[in-house]
Amino acid sequence: MRRSAETWAETVAFHRHPDPLPRLFVLDVLGMHALTDGLTQHAAWYERERLQLLGTWVEVEDDAVVLPRLLRALADEDFPGAEAVGLRHAGHADARVRREVPGLFDRPLTPRAAGAVRNLCRDPDAGVRAAAVEVLAREGMPAEGRPLLLALLDDADAQVARRAAYGTAWSADRSPEITEALVRLLDAEDQDVRLSAAYGLALRDDPRTVGAYARVGRLDRPEFEHDPRADGLWRWKLRNAPSG
Repeated sequence: MRRSAETWAETVAFHRHPDPLPRLFVLDVLGMHALTDGLTQHAAWYERERLQLLGTWVEVEDDAVVLPRLLRALADEDFPGAEAVGLRHAGHADARVRREVPGLFDRPLTPRAAGAVRNLCRDPDAGVRAAAVEVLAREGMPAEGRPLLLALLDDADAQVARRAAYGTAWSADRSPEITEALVRLLDAEDQDVRLSAAYGLALRDDPRTVGAYARVGRLDRPEFEHDPRADGLWRWKLRNAPSG
């Protein structure tokens, strides 16, 4: 990709184009810059320019196709004001926009961000709930908030239940309620949910880990080759091998 101040200015000028398509093109260019900046000169300059552009652009963008892509770009760039942007869009009328909001919140969640995530976990749109529940589960929560996560583990939408199980497996919550919920998930029809449940038990050094992995099923397919959950039993055995 040719780079110069002139080509940069000509390209990013399209973010003000009345047609959404050129604005999406600008986001593609920004994404390519973000991926390749480490290989180029003036990386710091381009990063500064990108952050400035994204910060001013998100204040005015209202297209329901462009705006979600823009929010995702902000999350990918670790934009300093991302939480404020997320809070501002948490109640957006379009579910495509709300789905990107949880990714704008850094951990640990601030009280306002945690409240927004809990609200998004109750969203009527399954995609929004799926995006929010993984953030909620990984964050951990006070005991009074645990019923919300437990309910989402049994969500009627498969995507939500899968993301809830995945987040719960990694969660710092080591309460008996969460551990027993993982055990119950070993009965799920979805293998991905069973794998998350077994991995969660392994991370908790639960003695039922061996039996849990036996219930997951075969993990020798290509999609599991680089999945850390597939190595959970092996790592559990290493940690729990008799000394000497």
